[in-house]
Parts: sequence; C-alpha cells; structure tokens
Amino acid sequence: MKFGWNRKTALDRILTSWNSIDDPTPGEFSSGFDLHGVPQIFLYKNLVPRWRSGPWNGRTMNGMLDVGSHKDYFSDQSNFVNTTFVSNDNEIYVKFSPKNGSVFSIVVLESMGFVNRLIWQESQRWVKVQVFPKDMCDEYTRCGANAICDGDMWAHCACLPGFERLYPHDRYLKCQEARKEACGKGNGEGFVRLEGVKFPDARNSTLYSNMSLEECERECLKNCNCTGYANVYVEEMGQDCIAWYGELRDMRRYKSGQEFYLRVDAVELAADAQKNAKVHVLATKSTLVFIIVPLLVETLLAALCFYYLWRRNAKRNKGQKQKQKQQLHQNKLVLDSARRLSPNSSGESGSTELTMFELSTVAAATDHFSSANKLGRGGFGPVYNGQLPNG
Repeated sequence: MKFGWNRKTALDRILTSWNSIDDPTPGEFSSGFDLHGVPQIFLYKNLVPRWRSGPWNGRTMNGMLDVGSHKDYFSDQSNFVNTTFVSNDNEIYVKFSPKNGSVFSIVVLESMGFVNRLIWQESQRWVKVQVFPKDMCDEYTRCGANAICDGDMWAHCACLPGFERLYPHDRYLKCQEARKEACGKGNGEGFVRLEGVKFPDARNSTLYSNMSLEECERECLKNCNCTGYANVYVEEMGQDCIAWYGELRDMRRYKSGQEFYLRVDAVELAADAQKNAKVHVLATKSTLVFIIVPLLVETLLAALCFYYLWRRNAKRNKGQKQKQKQQLHQNKLVLDSARRLSPNSSGESGSTELTMFELSTVAAATDHFSSANKLGRGGFGPVYNGQLPNG
C-alpha cells in the first residue's frame, strides 16, 4: 500500500473513513501528509488534527511506535512488512509492502477515527498489529504547548523543563517560561536532554542535512527563536538533524523513543546538572550495593560452610578418640584377666609372663567359643570367658 503526495501532478493519496460501518460514503475522518516544515502524517477529524505521526526516522515515523530498540514491537512486525519512505522533488510517500507473497497487509481508517494496520494470518482472519491513536497521550496537543504527556504519570501532563504552570490551580495545564529573556535563554544558556520522547510537531521545524548534533546545537543558538533540536535518524547518529522554532507542541514519552535537546537558561541547566549528579551518585551507590552485598553473602556462606565442616570433623575426631579409649580399656581387661589366669614360676597367678595354650585347650575352656562365654571384643578380636581343666 502506498499513499502520499505527487509534487508534479498534485495527486494526493489519502485515507478517508466510511461514514459508518455499513455506509461507504466518505466519513468525517481523513489521513494524509502535511508538508509544512518536516513532512508528517496527520489524522484529521473534519480537517482538525486528531493525531500526528512525527517525522520519518529511518525505520518508521517517529511517533508511530516505540523505536529505540531493535527488539521492539516494530522490529517484530518488520519480519512481515517493509516500510518505505520516499521524499524527493517528484513525490513524497510512505509505502507498506509484504516481504513475501504469503503475507497480506492493509491499512484501514475506521469510521470511528482509528487507523489500523492489519495482517492476514494463516488462521484465515485479519489481525491488528498497529492502531493509532493508541492512548490518550496520542491525542494531538493533549497537554498544550511547551508540555509533555506521559501515560505512566497520574496527571499525564507536565510542563517542560524551564516552564511552569501559568495558573497553578487551574484544571487545564498551560505552561509559560519560568524566566523570560530578551533573546533565547540568556547568558549561560544550553540544552538539556530529554530521553524517550515523540518529537514536537515538526511543522515549525527545519531539516538540516549532513549536520552533526554539535553543528545543529550551534545553529540553534544563533537564532533567538530556536527552542530545541534532535537527530533525525535512529541508527545513523549525526547525519541529519531537525531544529524547532517557537512553541513545542504534541510531545509525549515513549518506552523507547528518541532524544530531544531542549533549550534552557543557566538556572535550569545548573538544576539539570545537579539532578544528573544525584542520579550518578545514586547509580554509583546502587552499583556498590550490588557488588558489596553479594560479596558479604558469599563470605557469610563460606564462613558457615567452614564452621559446619569444622564441627563435623570435630565430632568425627571425638568419636574416634572415644572408640580408641574403649578399645584400650577392653585390651587392658583382657591383659588383666590373662595375668590372673596364668601361673608364675612359684605356682601363683599374676605373672607378667603370658602362658601359651593349645587351640584345643582354649576351645574346650570356652565351650568351643560359645556366645554365652563371650565377654566382648577387643583390639585383637573377640574376648571369651573360659574354664581351664586346672581351675
């Protein structure tokens, strides 16, 4: 599918909604390119902007998807559909085409005002892979000028750095410069970086080709009305840049949007530097915590393991010593018994010389090693009580 503007023939390919789901006459919604400033796609309701795509960033339109990561939603869908953007002297258009013949993709503008991109699945049904607008922050200028919408915040809308609420207690947010300067942001001015954002409405912007971010910053500072700048492309940093002049409208935060450099005065610049320093300190502390805590845990576990092994070895050694002591005691009993039973040279028992007996004599004395005569077990084997023939 291809839609856009032919500069030579003035042919404008746009999307137009039906009047209702069963009435194909033209409805109140339409979508097409706006060529003022840097080209963008707009969704209109009775010619009043309802949603804006943002400029092309090398992969898709800046405000159509979370575009900061190669693993994002767009990358998943790009496996099926190629998105092509062309802008030259002859024409400007965007084209969606399937990568292979087995996949079909269409873009539909519903009668309720939603732009849907659908893919035909093998299960024989159309599946929505993109819907615009997708939430309240997609609503055009939801938060007004010089403000940004964040769907993760309770209030959704907040003034940009360097701006403050005109009426603090007013229900509707209106932001004005906190400190008005005659030109730009005064002495000591600079830029703060806003991460993960949808670029402001680019109708009041200028595209500078083959200009680095540093060159773009210097170009912006030359003009009192320049309010910010950004790199155009996601994957080719420093090739082209866009500078905005005047109020900044229709900004929002995306999970992985692009970086925008906002012009601020010296006071706001110092506050941003202090904030970044605190964030750096907190990040450093967090890093130290992540390093120290695991080390402490590992040290504690090692100490507990060492203590467990020491206790186990101590118990084992204690048991071995007790066993050896019992064996020595039993051996002593055997020797004492032997001394009492063996006659000495004077015919008395108690000699330290041991008498040797025949095995048959010992067997007869112990009733053939009967268990009834067994006293226990010593270091040299079982110990038996026996009765010799001579008493």
